[in-house]
Amino acid sequence: MSQFLPSLGRVLLLQNGPQDLPYSTSLLAGSIAAGVVANILSLGVGTSTLVAIPQTLLATLISAGFVVGLLQIRERTPRAVQTLTALFATQAVLGVLALFPLSALAPVFQQLAENPDAAATIQAPSAAVGAWLALGLWSVLVTGHIFRHALDVHLIAGMGLALLQGMLIWLVLLPFA
Repeated sequence: MSQFLPSLGRVLLLQNGPQDLPYSTSLLAGSIAAGVVANILSLGVGTSTLVAIPQTLLATLISAGFVVGLLQIRERTPRAVQTLTALFATQAVLGVLALFPLSALAPVFQQLAENPDAAATIQAPSAAVGAWLALGLWSVLVTGHIFRHALDVHLIAGMGLALLQGMLIWLVLLPFA
């Protein structure tokens, strides 16, 4: 664990890849749990916890399946534990950081939920919107960086796969929203 957090920080800063994290199924389990909690908290800002829990669990399964599938296609399955650890741990950190702008945007989400037709007139705090968008873009970059190392592809391909993963999750969860 003493090596994990500094290594994770370097993955978040695009200095290390998932191969630099310790190989540990315990760390994987902890990363998945942290990712699930962070995602539930993030979704809980705009929806109820009863809705956030199943959505988060389904998104976690989709993410894990997507990554394992990609690793199988590229014949890199021995990298699964470290890749999934990196993915879920970085998303947990970024998810917790996203709570700050999401909390500032919570009243806007509430107004939109109550009156969707007022979307054009509602003023969102620009700093919170900017921080939320920046974290979203950084998340795509970090996930793309993880995919780049795990799959031995270019960063642009990794980022494309990160976007594809996000769209897949969104498409599957859309009917439940």
